[in-house]
Amino acid sequence: MKKVTVFITICYILSGIIGIIMWNIPKTQNPFNPFQLFLYILLMFTPSIVAFIVEKKKFLEITEKFQLNFKNINWKQTFKYLLITNLFIPILVMAYGYLLGNILEIEVFGRLVTNYTQLDPEIIKKLPSFLKTDYLLFFLILMTFISGLLLSISVNGIIALGEEIGWRGFLEKNINLSFFKKNVLIGIIWGIWHTPIILCGHNYPSHPFLGIIMMVFLCIPLSFYFSFALKNTKCLFVIAALHGGFNTISSILVITQINFNDLFGPTGVLMILSVLTVFIIDYAFNIKNQKNA
Repeated sequence: MKKVTVFITICYILSGIIGIIMWNIPKTQNPFNPFQLFLYILLMFTPSIVAFIVEKKKFLEITEKFQLNFKNINWKQTFKYLLITNLFIPILVMAYGYLLGNILEIEVFGRLVTNYTQLDPEIIKKLPSFLKTDYLLFFLILMTFISGLLLSISVNGIIALGEEIGWRGFLEKNINLSFFKKNVLIGIIWGIWHTPIILCGHNYPSHPFLGIIMMVFLCIPLSFYFSFALKNTKCLFVIAALHGGFNTISSILVITQINFNDLFGPTGVLMILSVLTVFIIDYAFNIKNQKNA
């Protein structure tokens, strides 16, 4: 457990340092700041860097321990989880948004966009012509799926691997607890690690302090989902792809819901409900199949 404590401590210190630097970057009207993007990517690679340092083993031994290879990969399960992450989860987020916002009219959930005219005028100006249609939701689902899938197996997946070597690699293999307790603990550690960038306005810009708590609540079910996917796919690269896809769809889904409280929207409660739903169904089906085998 000493290794785990050292790993967490160093990760938190590095996260704090990078967060302080990001906080002190002069704010400009241009939302794209190359230096801030560099720091964000650097932050995502710190868990893997710390994991390799703390593990103190040869590279090949670490890759074997962390399942950081394609030796035993289950391709059928891999395709299943890529489909769940990039298609079914976005559909569930929209479905829960429509149920809680449009039908039940719970104010904090806002409303699911069903027509492009409901979008912010600035967003409408930037929309390609094919999205200015009554079939907006269909095209948004298709766009989310394609973007999530392509980016998950490319740039976003590579960047997310920097985190996953730490969470599903190092912590998963070095915390000796039950599946339930382990993933609650990893979810809490992972969620708190986001604190500096959330305070800088990421994910929950209107609620930077409550956003820290919401991130922990989101990371716990995600930890269960990713950990169970790792058990079934037997490859950490797949989990990095799922993480990268999740980051992509989260950023796109924000435009599908309007007038929502960011703690309850597509990166808050709606996403938590959706991830919990797919995990519980997947877990139940696996248990059932094991009993019938």
